[in-house]
Amino acid sequence: MGFTEINGNLSQSSFWNFDALFTPQDHPARELQDTFYLKGLNAKQLATPTQIKNVSNAHKKGWRYYWDIQEAKKWFCEHIPLVSP
Repeated sequence: MGFTEINGNLSQSSFWNFDALFTPQDHPARELQDTFYLKGLNAKQLATPTQIKNVSNAHKKGWRYYWDIQEAKKWFCEHIPLVSP
């Protein structure tokens, strides 16, 4: 059928899936019925300090709210694959 098995993470930090894509931290897609957060897991190293600063500044300027790094550290498992070829 043409399918290829791909190895990769089945979970991801909220930083890369939401914050880096400029999704506000109060967006409905981040609610529990759409996103399944994994308890006890937080990203230790999200990104480089420059990347974190740039994302934070973009949210502060664009959405005009305080961007919370603790929200960005949450790990989740979505119902769709996070990897692609």
